[in-house]
Amino acid sequence: MRSTVTNTAPNFVRGAVIPITLSYMALRGPIGDVVAVLVVGTVCIGLSLWATLHVKETFHRDMDFLEG
Repeated sequence: MRSTVTNTAPNFVRGAVIPITLSYMALRGPIGDVVAVLVVGTVCIGLSLWATLHVKETFHRDMDFLEG
């Protein structure tokens, strides 16, 4: 289970590059380069903090699941 997450997480990051880049490109014209970087960066960091705070800890959890 943990191995699956370890292998999948970098793929999510790679997949997020496209919407992040498109968001920056859409914002840089109307609001400028610096503000666009600040907005996109703030949204990305905010989403990552929210996700980190809401993930369930599995340290003491039994990871020996039965597939059925």
